[in-house]
Amino acid sequence: MNRRTVSIALLIGLLGMLLSGCFEHEVKLQVARNGTGAIKETTYFSPQMLAMLAGMKGAFEQGMGEGAEPAPPDPNAPNPLLKQMMDREELEAKAAEYGEGVKLKDAQPVKLADGRQGVEVVYVFSDVSKVRIPLDPDQPGGDMDFPGPGMGMEEMPEEAKEPEDEKEYAKMMFTRGLGAAPARLTVLLPQDEEEGPTTAPAAPQVSPEERAMQMAGMQMMSGLRLRVLIVPQGQITKTNATFVDKKTNTVTLIDLNFDEMLKNKKLMEEMMAGGQTKSVTELREKMKAKDPEMTKALKFEPSEKVIIEFK
Repeated sequence: MNRRTVSIALLIGLLGMLLSGCFEHEVKLQVARNGTGAIKETTYFSPQMLAMLAGMKGAFEQGMGEGAEPAPPDPNAPNPLLKQMMDREELEAKAAEYGEGVKLKDAQPVKLADGRQGVEVVYVFSDVSKVRIPLDPDQPGGDMDFPGPGMGMEEMPEEAKEPEDEKEYAKMMFTRGLGAAPARLTVLLPQDEEEGPTTAPAAPQVSPEERAMQMAGMQMMSGLRLRVLIVPQGQITKTNATFVDKKTNTVTLIDLNFDEMLKNKKLMEEMMAGGQTKSVTELREKMKAKDPEMTKALKFEPSEKVIIEFK
C-alpha cells in the first residue's frame, strides 16, 4: 500500500496520542514569485484542554500524593503548554526539519473570540526549492514534555518518537516568475506503486456496551482538525491540484476534520468496526472525484506531482 495513504490513516491513529480532541493544527506554506516566503504553523487549543493541562502540570510540580486535590490553576499565569511551545531554542532546532536555510522568525500567542488559545510560529526562507513540508505532523509543540514519574515534566522517550527515515515530506521545485511569465511551484509528494486491492477482514463482534464506549471515545475527538496548505502570494492562474479554493488562493494537501467525521455515520461505523481497508486506487479515485461523503471529513492530494502557476 502507498506509504502516504498509510500516513493518512496514521493521522487517525495519532488522535489518541494527541491527548484528546479540541485542538486545531495548521501548517501553511506561503511563497512569493521570487521564491522567498514563510511557513506559518498555527495551533489552537480549547479552554478545557488548556485548563486540564495546566492543572496536571501544577499537580505534578507540587508533588501531590494519591487522592490529593489539585490546586486551582492561576488564570493570570501563562499556560505551561503554550509557554513551552514558544521556546525559541526548541523552535530554532525544529526549523531544520523544514529544510536548508529555513529560519525561525517569530512565535506569538494567539487567541480567538470563542476562547481558544494557541501559538503561531513563523519560519522564513529565501529559496522555496530547499523547503520540505512534513506530511506526518509531529504533535503540536514538537517533542513536548509530559508528566513523568519524577513528578516533573519529562522529555518524550526516544523510542516514542518517529524515526527520521520514516517521515514523509512534500518537496518543492520552483521557477521564478519574470516579467509577465508566471511563477511555477511544483510540489513532489511521496508515492509508492499500487500493490492491488486488499480485502477487509471480517469485522469483530462488538457488544452494544463496547460500541457505546467507542462512540464516547470518538466524541472526545470533537474539534480536532489537521491541515497542510499552500498559499501562493499572487493569483493562481493554472494548477492540477485537486483541492483549490480560488477565493482564498489556497491549495490543500491534507485536511483531516474530525467534526465532519462524527457527522458521517457510514465512515464512523467503518472506523469503529476496525477500519474497512480500501485499495489505494479506490481511495485516490474518491479524492479525484471529490467524493462529498469522504472529502468533508478527509482531503488529501492524490497526485504525485502538483503544479501551481501564479502571478
